[in-house]
Amino acid sequence: HQVGNVMRIIGNVHADWTILPNLDLKARLGSDVRDFRYHQYFPIGSLAAGGSNGRASESSDRTINILNEETLTYQKSINNDNHVKVLVGYSYQQEKSSSLGAASYDFPSNYYLWNNLGLGATPQTPGSGSSKWTLLSFFGRLNYSYRDKYLLTASLRRDGSSKFGTNNKYGLFPSIALAWRLGQEKFIKNLGVFSHLKARASYGVTGNSGIGVYHSLSRISTSNQYEFGGSQVPDAYPSNVANPNLSWEKTKEIDFGLNAGFFHDRLSITTDYYYKKTTALLLNVPLPSQTGYGSVLENIGSMRNKGFEFAFNSQNLTGPLHWTTNFNISFNRNMILSLGGAPYLYTGWVGDGNVVPHGRHVVRLQPGHPIGEFYGSIYDGVWHSQSEINQVGTMPAAKPGDIRFKDTNGDGVYNTNDDQFLGNPNPKFSFGFTNNFNYKQWSLNVFIYGEYGNKILNLTKERLIEQGTGLGIQRLNRWTPQNPNSNIPGAASINPIRASSNMIEDGSFLKVGNLGLTYNIPVHQWHLSALHRASIAFNVSDLLTITKYSGYDPEVNSYGSSNTTKGLDRYGYPAARTYRLDIKFGF
Repeated sequence: HQVGNVMRIIGNVHADWTILPNLDLKARLGSDVRDFRYHQYFPIGSLAAGGSNGRASESSDRTINILNEETLTYQKSINNDNHVKVLVGYSYQQEKSSSLGAASYDFPSNYYLWNNLGLGATPQTPGSGSSKWTLLSFFGRLNYSYRDKYLLTASLRRDGSSKFGTNNKYGLFPSIALAWRLGQEKFIKNLGVFSHLKARASYGVTGNSGIGVYHSLSRISTSNQYEFGGSQVPDAYPSNVANPNLSWEKTKEIDFGLNAGFFHDRLSITTDYYYKKTTALLLNVPLPSQTGYGSVLENIGSMRNKGFEFAFNSQNLTGPLHWTTNFNISFNRNMILSLGGAPYLYTGWVGDGNVVPHGRHVVRLQPGHPIGEFYGSIYDGVWHSQSEINQVGTMPAAKPGDIRFKDTNGDGVYNTNDDQFLGNPNPKFSFGFTNNFNYKQWSLNVFIYGEYGNKILNLTKERLIEQGTGLGIQRLNRWTPQNPNSNIPGAASINPIRASSNMIEDGSFLKVGNLGLTYNIPVHQWHLSALHRASIAFNVSDLLTITKYSGYDPEVNSYGSSNTTKGLDRYGYPAARTYRLDIKFGF
């Protein structure tokens, strides 16, 4: 029995005050309260109860996020040619979270489920926790336009985050943007080609504080690992290395763009070229095991992103049948420039557990390479016979049916020195394609998107096929003395647990992300004064996926939102196709 209850309350209050004819004050106060409660009970005798006479648990999590913002705006027009707008503001955001959990085992009956934890004969140690972070910002912006043709925007922010070290909590982030409405110049109008034309250029600095709380501090954890006088006693210890110098990750970006319209704006094109350089990267740096810690979060190194983005919007049909198309495509190239003097860093792992012995890493961060690139051994089939093992000699401890890895450096021995880069999880390009059709009361929306050129590291394949105890259907054709030419490892084969080229697959895909059909009911024909509108809509999400990837879903990343490790399928769950029927009435 498992029950989860979620309550969420979102509220906003705002006030606007015109102090003077050209001076406005705006105040905003918002809150987001989330309360989650989870109840669980495994009955007496069930397998999930693990041999105990029933297991019950309760947990709760509450998060309160408050945002307060005030802005003061002054705007003035001079001689109808010059328009100035100045904004200054202040923002304060704070989030508090708390959690509580309790459990008990061994119940006399299943009657109370989780509603009477005290009835359990074996209560478990309760747990609780809390966290808080604060973001404080001061900002200003200047907008200036001359004859509505030459535009300037300049801004400056000073942001402070409680997540960073004592001396580095604040960062300064300036930006400037220029635009020229070329379409209003006579020499462009006389061409008779463009409906509108605008050139843009911008430069700015942004900061990233997207890390967990308290990384700059030495946190204390507790356990019951030690025994005195025949009983276990609690102990406390520092669970991480403090970094009082932890600071903002900063990205400097320059952008050049062009907006153009043709045929009375029935066709619009937007193109951008950008160059981004990120410095003071927030990365977990491995520490020697002698320190007693696995890693420490630091600001090290730099990274570059550059590329092109294109967007096309068209009105294909404007008659009774109205058809519009939106298409966008982006080409991004990423490269690590520096790791603060380190030749490389490892991240991600294959196998069980977070403690990674050498050789189980799957991603290597190295200057001159894109971030997240897979690293490991070159798969060379299966050892078919003992004579082959003896003759080649690179893996003398192997036995027939074990995986054969390539000796890439030619020194006669296979080891981790033979590992190489295996594939790039970043796509060569990604795209989205939306079509909208409208005819009388009917409308149809079709959204298609995809990626091309990215690789996926299928760690599920390692467990199901390459390990001797794997249960993948391909193992029906595994190596045996009677089937010596198979390249599927044999039963009970012992293979090094590491990333290999055999796990790398093409992750390119095309998806029909959404298909929606709507009928707007002509309620005006019913002559009902109370009913103003009504509609019925049917939507299907994740309707179709076209891909060569052998796993469930090419849109996979078992490391969640990690900015260094992506494209890994570690027993990923398939995306769910959703059917939704909406009926709406307006009164």
